[in-house]
Amino acid sequence: MAQQIDFRCTEVDNAGDITFSWQASGLPSNYQYEIYGSTSKTGTYILLGTITNLAVTTFTHTLANGGNQQWFYVIKAVEQPPVLTGIEYLSDTIGSILFILDDLGRGIAALDWTRPTDPPLASQAKEFVINRQRNGAWSQWAKTDTSMYRDTVHVCGETLGYEIRLYDSTGCESISMIKTDFFTDFMAPYFPQLDSVSINPSTGLTELGWNPGIESDIVGYLVYIFVLKDSTWQVVDTVMGAQTTHYIDNKNDANDTIQQYRIAAIDTCRNASPMGTVHNTMLLNASVNKCDSTVTLSWNAYCGMSDSITGYRVWMSINGGPFILLDSVLSNQFSYIHRGVDPTGKYVYFVQAYNAKNGYSGSSSKEEVEFDYMQSTGNALLRYVSVVDNQDIEIVVFVPDTVKNRSVFLYKSNDGKATFSKIDTKSKISGTENYSFIDNNVDVQQYTYFYTVALTDECDHVFVYSDTANNIVLQMKESLNDEIAIAWKPYYGFKNRLDSYDILRKTQTEPAFKFAGNVPSTQLDYSENVWAEANQGGIFYYQVVANEDNSNIYGFQDKSYSNIVETTKEPITYIPNTFCPGSEIEANRVFKPVNSYVDAEEYVFSIYDRWGSLIYTTNDINMGWDGATNGKPAAAGVYTYFLTYRLDKKTMFKKQGRVTLIR
Repeated sequence: MAQQIDFRCTEVDNAGDITFSWQASGLPSNYQYEIYGSTSKTGTYILLGTITNLAVTTFTHTLANGGNQQWFYVIKAVEQPPVLTGIEYLSDTIGSILFILDDLGRGIAALDWTRPTDPPLASQAKEFVINRQRNGAWSQWAKTDTSMYRDTVHVCGETLGYEIRLYDSTGCESISMIKTDFFTDFMAPYFPQLDSVSINPSTGLTELGWNPGIESDIVGYLVYIFVLKDSTWQVVDTVMGAQTTHYIDNKNDANDTIQQYRIAAIDTCRNASPMGTVHNTMLLNASVNKCDSTVTLSWNAYCGMSDSITGYRVWMSINGGPFILLDSVLSNQFSYIHRGVDPTGKYVYFVQAYNAKNGYSGSSSKEEVEFDYMQSTGNALLRYVSVVDNQDIEIVVFVPDTVKNRSVFLYKSNDGKATFSKIDTKSKISGTENYSFIDNNVDVQQYTYFYTVALTDECDHVFVYSDTANNIVLQMKESLNDEIAIAWKPYYGFKNRLDSYDILRKTQTEPAFKFAGNVPSTQLDYSENVWAEANQGGIFYYQVVANEDNSNIYGFQDKSYSNIVETTKEPITYIPNTFCPGSEIEANRVFKPVNSYVDAEEYVFSIYDRWGSLIYTTNDINMGWDGATNGKPAAAGVYTYFLTYRLDKKTMFKKQGRVTLIR
C-alpha cells in the first residue's frame, strides 16, 4: 500500500487558534507525525509539535493569531527512535482561511478571505458559503466561487457577524474566524416601479399596483401625484408595509383629468428612494354615429409600463352585463371604431393598456353610450330564384309597401350558405312591392348559389332577412340506348310550399320546350324513352321547373326554372335503293333517308341526275325527293344521292350512293 498524507480542512476559532485535519494511509506502525507551520507558504516552517499515535489526525495550533494572519501547515511522518531506515513521508500543504471584514460606509460590508489550498482540492466544494449573524441568529447569506463578497446591509445601527466556510466531500469544513462590525445603512433603497395605474370601472377610483421592493429593510412607500398648477410632485399618501403593493386614490378624480403618479420606497432608517418612472391614467372619450351604428373611442397613451406596451384592449359591457373583450389594437393606436353596434343597446367601454410579456395592465376611465334609435319592423318574401337565358339568375323579392324600409340588400353564398356576401342593393320605391335582381356573375351549369335579401331602416341597418332560395342545377345522367336520364339539385325556395317539379323537353326541330312529365317534390331525377322523337334530330334539351303550391299568404304561385342541359343520341341512318312515286304504299312514294337521332343543324340531302346536275336538295331531316324535277315527273332510271350531317364537333357523316326511280 502506498504511503500518503492528505490534508482536508482548517478551522479558526474565536481565540485565533487553528485546528486542521488530515487523512493518512500506508504508514508503518513505528512512525510518528511531526507538525510544521509557517506564515508564508514558501517561508521557513517551524516544528509545532509531534504526535506519536498515528490514529490521531487532527492538530490544534494554539496562539496562532489566526484572525489576523494566515498559517500554512505541512506534516512529516518519521520513524520513532530508534531510527532504522531514515525514510520520511511528507504531506501536501494546507492553509487557514484568513478572513478580513471592513465597513466601507454607505451601508456596504466588504468581505475578503484567503483560500486554504491553491489550486483547490478535488474534494473541496466549488463555492464558499457566507453565513451572516443578526440579532444572535445565523443564516446562510450567500455563495460565491471567488474569495470576496460585498454585502449591502439594510440595518440602522446594528452589529453583524460573518464567517466563511468551504465544505469538503470527506465531511469536514474549512472555517474562518467569525468577524463582527457595527453597520448603519445610509443608502436609499432602490427606487420601486409602478407596474400599473388603472381606473376601476366599478368604482371610478384610481388604483396603483407595484412589486415589493427588493431590499429587506423597506418599511413602506410614498405615493406621489403631479400637481399641474404648481408643476410639482406632491405626496398623496404614505403606504406602510414592505409587502404592500396596492393603493387606491380616493382623493383625486381621474375620470375628467389625466393624472400622473410615481412612487418611492422608504427603509427602516427613513431613507427614501428616488421616485420611480411616471405612470399616467387614461381618459377615454366616445362619440356615436347613429346611422353608421358605430362608436368611436379615443384615449391618451399610457406611459411608464415596464418593457413597454404590447397594445390596448377594448372592453365592452352591454345592457349591464359583464365586461367582455371586444378587440385589441397596436401600441401606437389611440382610437378604435366599434362597428355594427346594436342601436337599441346600452354600452359601457373602457380601454386597457397591457404588456403580454409580464402581464401588467392599466385601465382607463369608462364611457357609457346609449343610442336614441327606433328600429323598423316588417318582412320580406324571396318569391323565387330562377335561371334566365340559361346564363343568368333572376331573384325576385316581394316587400309590402307598408314596410318602412330604406333599401333592399341582396346577399349571395357560393359555399352552401356557410357565408353570404352582399352583391346588390335596390332603394325603396314607394308603391313598388316587387324587386327584381339579375346576377350575371354565375355558372348556372355547374354551381348552386344561395340568395337571401335583407331590409334596412332609415340608417341602412338591416332589421330583417328573408328566407333563402337557390338556383336549380340540372345535369345529365348516364343514358343508354333510347333512354335519357336527368337529375337535379333540390330547390330550397318556396319554404314548405314546394309542390312538384315539371320536366320540360325540346327536340332539335321544335321551336319551344314542351311538357314531358311531372314528379313529386321529393323526387330529384327523371328518365324517359325518346324513341318516338328519334326523327326530331339528334340533340335533346331539358329543363326542370319547381312549382309553388297555392298556400302562399300573398297569393303568389311562382315557378323556378333550372338551367338547360342537352344530350346527343348516336345517329342511325338507313337509305333505300329504289322508290316508286306512284306506289300504293305511301312510304315508297318518296325517296329519303330514314333518320334516327340525326343532327339537324348541318343536314344536307341532295339528288343528282346521270349528267351530275343537282335536281333536289333539302336541309330538313324529315323531307325527301318525290321523283319530280322542275315540277315535272323525272324519268325512270338511276340517280345519285349525297347525304351529309355532323356526327360531332370534329367529324361529319358523308354518304354517296345510287337510287333507282321506278315508274
